[in-house]
Amino acid sequence: MRVIRTFAIIASVFFVSFATAQAQSAAGQPGAFLRLGAGARALALGGAFSAIADDPSAGYWNPAGLSQLNRIHFSATHYKMSLDRTHNFIAGALPLGYSSTIGLSWIGLGVNGIEARSGNTAQPDFIFSNSYNALLLSFAQKINPYLSLGLNVKGLYQKLYNVDASGFGFDASLLVRPTDNIRFGISVQDISSSVKWSTGRKETLPLTYRGGVALNVTDNLVLAVDAYKIGQDSPGLAWGVEYRALNLMPIRLGYSDQGVAAGAGVAVPLQSMDLSIDYAFGKDQIDGGETHKLSIGFALFKKSSTGYDVAETYRRSSTDLSSPPDKSTVKGNKEVYLKVLAKGLNVRTGPGVENEKIGVIYKDQEYKKVTAAGYWYQIELEPGKYGWVHHKYVKEVLK
Repeated sequence: MRVIRTFAIIASVFFVSFATAQAQSAAGQPGAFLRLGAGARALALGGAFSAIADDPSAGYWNPAGLSQLNRIHFSATHYKMSLDRTHNFIAGALPLGYSSTIGLSWIGLGVNGIEARSGNTAQPDFIFSNSYNALLLSFAQKINPYLSLGLNVKGLYQKLYNVDASGFGFDASLLVRPTDNIRFGISVQDISSSVKWSTGRKETLPLTYRGGVALNVTDNLVLAVDAYKIGQDSPGLAWGVEYRALNLMPIRLGYSDQGVAAGAGVAVPLQSMDLSIDYAFGKDQIDGGETHKLSIGFALFKKSSTGYDVAETYRRSSTDLSSPPDKSTVKGNKEVYLKVLAKGLNVRTGPGVENEKIGVIYKDQEYKKVTAAGYWYQIELEPGKYGWVHHKYVKEVLK
């Protein structure tokens, strides 16, 4: 309860700071292409994604959220905007262990077919293009079961006709999960971000502050709210709702100062990967026209032929690849119990990380062993209620 109260106070202060901020215009500030959002799923939720942040687009919204990914993920988003603009976002995430994840993302905005004239002529003298690019290297670290930290290092490159600019910057974020059903996310984007043009001019990008809360009302229903402030602009608010019918066909609705957004998707489980396709509809931030975004994502290595997650094997150390535990529940005349070694250990509905998490157990707690499968133990949580835990984080004791 102390943890919940502490983070509730943090969240309250954060949102109050937005509500009392001065309202000033931010039109024309540098790096506008970085504020178009990323990922069809997040955009369908109106951008209320900093506390959800559980797919590769977390590298954009809240890099700390990448710590929630337990498999190798790839995602690509494309949409064509008005005025011959094209926006692309490609992202990948790789878990390095049970607590660390790295990610790599590319954001690209291109404007093609710009006509150049030296005078009032019917035909242009030549055609040129402009491009805006950002490469984000993300790192997420899970400090404990309740807190994760994230960092982005970003490289920037822009080209306008025959001049270009380059620079770099940083993002920092955190994700807090005081309970299984609620998450808080806070991020600060474009810390010390700037670009220097080949003409000698230097531009500093405005800081973007973003914070949000996500609530899992049920296993299939998520509500999210984000508050954000870009430079000297007025603070804004976004909210989103996601409902997963049969956990395979999500539908989404969102709202922000750009107006109403909506979308849907489909999740296709395959033998060696999960495929997801997401669509979002919304308003163009420049001219208010309709936009349509499409994302395709892959989560690799769902199951191996042995029945447990291949990514789980990838993340284990060499000492973890010993023979799986046996199924015996009695040794001699004593029953086998399992003592928790980790500070917080996820309990799942089946023997593998692809199974739903049903709770968390804590260090030094002991539970009766029921059986074993692969590298997983089944335990009795309470009379008539069972769950599965990974063998690396428990040890057998006899009673």
